[in-house]
Amino acid sequence: MVPIALYGDTSFNQDTLRRLMVGGNRLIPGASTINFDEISYKRIFDSIDKAKLGHKKDLRADYAELKNKLGYSPMMMDFIKFGSRDPMAYVDSSGSYFNFIRLKKMN
Repeated sequence: MVPIALYGDTSFNQDTLRRLMVGGNRLIPGASTINFDEISYKRIFDSIDKAKLGHKKDLRADYAELKNKLGYSPMMMDFIKFGSRDPMAYVDSSGSYFNFIRLKKMN
């Protein structure tokens, strides 16, 4: 996905990705600029809307990565603090972060 590649956002939050696309030229480091035509913007926004960014496999991998980095089970704020995936993706996938942890331990 273009916004993830350009801006390095690892939250995988669709609203954040849209925001980056709208005002992103200010955020690209260095003297680089990127301009998209209307058709490209439409295709990128359609892609963001259709993307499945909360696959359980990806959530588990991101959880394990942050847990290994921290040395303990991360709290929801740790995902924000360390620039990882949007913690609400865990809530959306399992009903609550607690349920995600509980179901993860059962598998």
